[in-house]
Amino acid sequence: MHPVQPAPGDAVFNPGAAGNPPPTNPPPGFLSFESKKMSLTKKWDVVIVGTGAGGATIGYALAKAGKRVLFCEKGRAAVAGKSLTGQYAETFRSRVGAPAPEDRVVFEKAGRWWNTLNDESADKARAFVPFIGSGTGGSTAIYGAALERLFPEDFRPAENFSGAHGADLPEAWPVTFDELQPYYREAEALYGVQGTPDPLKSLNPPSYAAQGTALSPPNQELHTFLAGKGLDPYRLPLACDQIPGCNGCQSYICAKGCKNDSAKVCLSVALTQHGATLWDDCEVVSIDAGQNSVRRIRCIHKGESVQIEAETFILAAGALSSPHLLLRSRNHDWPQGVANGSGLVGRYLMRHYVDLYAIFVKSSRASNGLKQLAFNNFYNRDGDKFGTVQSFGDLPPPSVLVDSIKDDLQHTPFSPLAPLLELQRPIMTRALGMLFGQTTVLASMMEDLPYRSNRIVVETPQDPLRIHYTLSPYEKARIKAFRKLLKETFSPYRMLLIKQAENNQRIAHACGTCRFGDDPGTSVLNRNNRAHELENLYVIDASFFPSSGGTNPALTIIANALRVADHLTGGKTSR
Repeated sequence: MHPVQPAPGDAVFNPGAAGNPPPTNPPPGFLSFESKKMSLTKKWDVVIVGTGAGGATIGYALAKAGKRVLFCEKGRAAVAGKSLTGQYAETFRSRVGAPAPEDRVVFEKAGRWWNTLNDESADKARAFVPFIGSGTGGSTAIYGAALERLFPEDFRPAENFSGAHGADLPEAWPVTFDELQPYYREAEALYGVQGTPDPLKSLNPPSYAAQGTALSPPNQELHTFLAGKGLDPYRLPLACDQIPGCNGCQSYICAKGCKNDSAKVCLSVALTQHGATLWDDCEVVSIDAGQNSVRRIRCIHKGESVQIEAETFILAAGALSSPHLLLRSRNHDWPQGVANGSGLVGRYLMRHYVDLYAIFVKSSRASNGLKQLAFNNFYNRDGDKFGTVQSFGDLPPPSVLVDSIKDDLQHTPFSPLAPLLELQRPIMTRALGMLFGQTTVLASMMEDLPYRSNRIVVETPQDPLRIHYTLSPYEKARIKAFRKLLKETFSPYRMLLIKQAENNQRIAHACGTCRFGDDPGTSVLNRNNRAHELENLYVIDASFFPSSGGTNPALTIIANALRVADHLTGGKTSR
């Protein structure tokens, strides 16, 4: 293979023979970086774009199998003493709404995405910053650490929604639950999941490292209440070591280091023990693909334009950014975007319908940072498929909640009232603090369905990230029915419904935008997550989901990454 000839001003990175090997005993938070002084005569075995649940996991498995792996991460490396831990980035921002330029550093240090996402679904376009990760570990750096399996029926989506006119639900995933089950077990062991098995999954029970900490008084109270109603509550499986003083660290980088995110579990091990390399602050801007394969990718690495060659390229930038990159990388061979012969790249966007319920419990101290409780009795009930209910943990600080309310208000017919809300900020902050200090919060997470019209929108290579996502009448009716069911379930408790389901800003579980399947005409990827039309391009994040299921997607992403790693190495990724 001849070395890549760079465009003017470009440098071409290749692994070479030397580099800077990582120390054998790295300090906490250490991540290894390859020197730019490299040979131009060799290629990487694998280049992985993104270091979240999918990217870090498959990179770890491939590096352990002896592959020369390069991770390209758009965000910053989370390094001890240089990251914002245990706190919300919003606490330090200069204004409500889209971050000001000076806020970028804060969001980057917090492991957060800082670019705006443009929602063009309504008559008036809205720009906001989605609550997703950007930096080592991706969204797992800020997740609530809930690692739940899908149910077997999730792998047969068409049979669950007879009235879903307009939704493109496949008869089945190309991979069965039974095929994925051993990788679920491996993923649970790798990420040190603690919890108790869901009684409704008795036919395929997971085994966890431990039960985790005892339920907090509010969660124990609700556990007893739900069991008394004939339901099946259980201790939510968490990828968390739960050391003394653990606060859960949902929505921000863990300050204590007990949350098992992808950077801790997989990325750091790949770097320090298996010779992988990480380039952070490395934004991939285009993919150079011919008719049959990807030749190289172009990046901006720490301000320098760079071209990178590899035998295999794996996109794991998330279900928003991966299709956005493919669609922006148009060329003569791919006029609709790379790997988009089907016209489906970016389509079938799903995000889950999430509502929050603040329940006024009797326990003396309601606040609890850990997500501990869950039940799935309404996941699939008498022909109505909804989703899971989980404890949410702590809400954001009251000041952040006030900012969120103000931002939402500015995009409603009541926008003139937003300045008045600002005048009442001290009162509102105190009131919200008192209100939620008396409650514990549960989240309902309902499956949303794949509609072709819900999509990532790209018209030119320069387009920013834009989405179009609307709810069908069928989806609105399902949301209403689930709310009614939960209201009845928790009676006579007094509770406050915090509606989130209809709000596109709550897009933390984006998936489905490069669905996998057996038919190249109706899917982007094959059953092993390789692009149908390109022999060396894989997409390993939540983009591959052909249906969203009704629970957290992270464990399924991780398990599937381990499965694909076995495929790429012929089953030689013993871990």
